[in-house]
Amino acid sequence: MRYLIFYSFLLVISCSRQVDTNNAPIPDMASIEAIQIDSGFFLGPCEPTICINPANPDNVIAGSVLDNVYVSNDGGKSWTKNAMESSYGVFGDPVIRIDNEGRIYYAHLSNPTGRAYADPEFLDRIVIQRSDDKGLNWTDGSFTLPRTPKDQDKEWLAIDPDDHTVYISWTEFDLYSSKDPNDKSRILFSKSGDLGDSWTYPVVLSQLEGNCLDDDQTTEGAVPAVGPEGQIYVAWSYDENIYFDRSYDKGESWMEEDILVSDQPGGWTYDIP
Repeated sequence: MRYLIFYSFLLVISCSRQVDTNNAPIPDMASIEAIQIDSGFFLGPCEPTICINPANPDNVIAGSVLDNVYVSNDGGKSWTKNAMESSYGVFGDPVIRIDNEGRIYYAHLSNPTGRAYADPEFLDRIVIQRSDDKGLNWTDGSFTLPRTPKDQDKEWLAIDPDDHTVYISWTEFDLYSSKDPNDKSRILFSKSGDLGDSWTYPVVLSQLEGNCLDDDQTTEGAVPAVGPEGQIYVAWSYDENIYFDRSYDKGESWMEEDILVSDQPGGWTYDIP
């Protein structure tokens, strides 16, 4: 949930479809509208997410903190902006993914009671909303198992193109921003085999636990990916290193030991003057 505050405008520019760059004319960028990604919150614009609909490349969906959703149906030439709504609350960390049949998934953090930072239920789950009509309407949302009073943060999605299983990985904090060394963070994983209507019991992927300061010594940034034969790969950052885990049976079992992929000098968070 660490938000980067930008003091200049963030713009979204998208191309309408993939093209053969060997023969395609250069796009007329003057015809592409640039839209401001703003937060409407105490933060500056941040955490943009964007995805092109593979079933309809003219349909492009974007999101940003805190609850913004942007829809284009002409390949990015024009946009509409709305606020996501859910009875479980919408509190940033937006992630948009679209399956190959055009179903759109928008994942985000939760705030069920509307009392951010003042209620144990704040950040108790990851919420996933779905649109089946190119972003015009959205479900109220499903969610990973609530784990009150632990805090769920920084999720990402991947979708199997063959059977449309949706995978999600994220960070769990015993208590977000806690300085108590007994409070830890870890990487969790869940999946949905019914188009995001329900989610499996979370599995802990990371062998090593981090602190809860949302910094370099926190387990953070878990990103799943699906291989060509349905393999699931997840990588994340912790203590100036990149770690990796994998499953060959759709997330039912994982490696006994995480792979240390690479060092990450300076960690995943750094200051920009």
